[in-house]
Amino acid sequence: MVGATSPPVVKGGFWPEWDADNFPPSAIDTRFFTHLYYAFLLPDSNTFKLVVPDPSPTAAKLRSFTETIHRKNPHAKTLLTVGGWSADGKNAKVFARMAASRESRRGFIESCIEVAWKYSFDGIDLDWEFPRSPKDMRNLGKLLEEWRAKVNKDKHDQTLLLTAAVASTVEISYSPEEATQSYPVRSINENLDWVNVMCYDYYGEFTPKETGAPAALYNPRKRKSTSFAVDAWISAGLRRSKFVMGLPLFGRTWTLQNPRLNGIGAAAVAVGLGGPGDDGKMSYSEVEKFNREKNATVVYDPETVSTYSYAGTAWIGYDDTRSTTVKIRHAQDHGIRGYFIWNVTGDIDLKISKQEAPTWIKAGYWYSGSEFPVPDIDSSLFTHLTCAFAHINSSTYELSILPSDETYISTFTDIVRQKNPTIKTLLSIWTQDSNFSTFFSMATQPSHRTSFIESSIQTARLYGFHGLELYGMGPYGIEPDTSTKNMKDMGILFDDWRSAINKESKNSTRSPLILTMAGHYLPSQSTTSYPMASIQRNLDWVHIGSYDYHLSTKENFTGAHSALYDPSSNINTDYGIKEWIRRGLPAKKMVLGLAYHGYAWTLVDPKDNAIGSPARGRAITADGSMSYKYIKSYLRSYGVKVEYNASYVANYCVIGSFWIGFDDVEAIKTKVSYAREKGLLGYKVWQVPNDDNWVLSKAAKIRNVEKLNAIALKTYLSQMNNPTTAAQEEGKDKENKQLLLEILLPTSVVVTLLLGTLTCIYPDFLSSIPPFGIYAYELWKDGKSMEFMDPLMDDTNSGCKLLRCMQVALLCVQEKWEDRPTMLEVYSMLKNEIEDVSAPKRPAFSTKTYIDEENHHKSQEEICSANFATMSQVMPR
Repeated sequence: MVGATSPPVVKGGFWPEWDADNFPPSAIDTRFFTHLYYAFLLPDSNTFKLVVPDPSPTAAKLRSFTETIHRKNPHAKTLLTVGGWSADGKNAKVFARMAASRESRRGFIESCIEVAWKYSFDGIDLDWEFPRSPKDMRNLGKLLEEWRAKVNKDKHDQTLLLTAAVASTVEISYSPEEATQSYPVRSINENLDWVNVMCYDYYGEFTPKETGAPAALYNPRKRKSTSFAVDAWISAGLRRSKFVMGLPLFGRTWTLQNPRLNGIGAAAVAVGLGGPGDDGKMSYSEVEKFNREKNATVVYDPETVSTYSYAGTAWIGYDDTRSTTVKIRHAQDHGIRGYFIWNVTGDIDLKISKQEAPTWIKAGYWYSGSEFPVPDIDSSLFTHLTCAFAHINSSTYELSILPSDETYISTFTDIVRQKNPTIKTLLSIWTQDSNFSTFFSMATQPSHRTSFIESSIQTARLYGFHGLELYGMGPYGIEPDTSTKNMKDMGILFDDWRSAINKESKNSTRSPLILTMAGHYLPSQSTTSYPMASIQRNLDWVHIGSYDYHLSTKENFTGAHSALYDPSSNINTDYGIKEWIRRGLPAKKMVLGLAYHGYAWTLVDPKDNAIGSPARGRAITADGSMSYKYIKSYLRSYGVKVEYNASYVANYCVIGSFWIGFDDVEAIKTKVSYAREKGLLGYKVWQVPNDDNWVLSKAAKIRNVEKLNAIALKTYLSQMNNPTTAAQEEGKDKENKQLLLEILLPTSVVVTLLLGTLTCIYPDFLSSIPPFGIYAYELWKDGKSMEFMDPLMDDTNSGCKLLRCMQVALLCVQEKWEDRPTMLEVYSMLKNEIEDVSAPKRPAFSTKTYIDEENHHKSQEEICSANFATMSQVMPR
């Protein structure tokens, strides 16, 4: 049985040997792949053995492929693909005959293993397209079992990888007359490392009368989609770690019947022209060339997550960088093993091959001075961990590590990857205090910059770090008159650093090191600004230091030291983020800083204890600073209640004359939501040892809000069109229901009530509480409306506004459509606060007995609303 502990991500690519003259193995940029396949070799149609005469052109190609790939990227694995597609089905028939007997299977298996080892392959890939009968599928299962047994008995230093190409559907039916065949999923799970699922060719030359998305991620009308393929295979029992998603580097072409009707599903008269020697199909590079030369209209279709272009009657459906990125993200979100592309020759400019799913950064610092054991870090809660700090030698300007930190830093990556093999690690370089002047002395001189840059790259590679961070350098200089020059030198340093990193990556065939900076919460001070153009050009991201705005050692008033907002000043995170964006740094280049620490003050008057109250200075510790862990322990000792201030998005507590400001779970969740809403790249915490049993780190790992909002909206619209069907289909997904609960409860009053029909869509959804609209109506009738509000919205200055919003919202969800206000009326009621608002009547989908306007009782058993209403009654006004 194949082991499956923490399997590495697969980023595969197929190289077609018949295109060796135009695209030799040396043309493959191996940096973007973990596995590369040689396609194809065929067994002898009589002996079923793999035979490669040596010397021969084929033998030369095989050697050239593995030697070139291993030389360019020693970490990349090579696999020999046996089989392949044939239009006449000849290859499939050969495999069917081979798999039918134990003797022929043994000859095939032994010859494949022999060829793989002889030509230095790391694995074998079976491409049987396709088994056509239940007997073929059973024999495929036997073949895989015997193949795995033989590979495991082999006396070599490493075990060959075994994979197979399979159809996008786990069940294959070639015609209405033929029986449906199912792949031997159990045998696949037990004997293969993974399967390469061909998630493409849903439409093509076999559908000449209608254009289609050849590799649609979604397809609302039919089961021809990648999302359906993933669900079908997983439902059939395939482990997620065994599923590798196919991405096509080609498009399918059609000739339109009417050039003015040119969307997906448009009528076509025939398959269109393709690339050289391949009608109906174009490589991605050929599609790009066609679009340029024909000035084609290019359309991205979010419904199918695919792209198409047209010029006149010529129409092409394909995947570009945008749709490919979404698909890679889909693979990540669904926990599957990875992806492969067919084939590497279709992407000459590497636009597709180098795509990665945008990663939501969940980063944190570990500081060597914390005395927190590295093995105790729960690295599963993070995507990136930063080890702090390395220093700059004041004489040589090379990167240096304190002898006391050497052991920790040298083993940091290996240790944190034990719990999370996919985590990325960075080494942070300290530039404050005595290193401040050393840094600018280094940045000023080209030779000093070279020494620093080269030593930083060497150190990162030596200890297995994936990136480097410059920490603590603000937008200023040693002296006021040197600030502008210093920032200019910093920009030059970033240019040189990025250039050296790219050069080292190309020469070593390893992925480029990540390059980041931890910056001040403001991008400029006085007239001096960070070198924004250089930062945007060279850095992967900037960690915005969104904390330590107020310190108890420096200020005589209590302060929210990491305030997201501040009603009375610009010293807050929101203002800083907006300033960075205004100065030219895209939101997607920013990582929000989160503080796992707080500060303690001594109050002048314990009764005057709000944020901004008079204070005498620090309290509890020497400098007033307290880790979150210490704060929570301190509060538990005194049994003190923690206060939350929504205006600042901050927590605080009062213990006699002591006042402590910090971020608790409410503040952390709100800030992470803020980062997502603003389109930031993620968050980074200072520092992970300060957490209390990982409470804050777990709170920060919120789910994908955008996806859930989409589910909610889609569900609601489905209900309006077909409530019964929607209830049956959407009600199947228990996880979505729970996620909707997590998202909808904290949303605004109006939206929550408008989506209050979710209980009818999900009959068992929220079974422990009444539907939102009905629950809100009952509270309103009893004069308890504020109990419905999220605590984050409960502000004494806006309570009356919230009550008005709730009353207006209840008018919008009344049972009878004719009672509901128009949007203009809603706007008027919300805009004009002195305008009278009528009392709302019973909400839609209510099953409870109420006395209506005519004092008639409705039956307790009566089921109201959508299922018994006409479309005109349930359609919104």
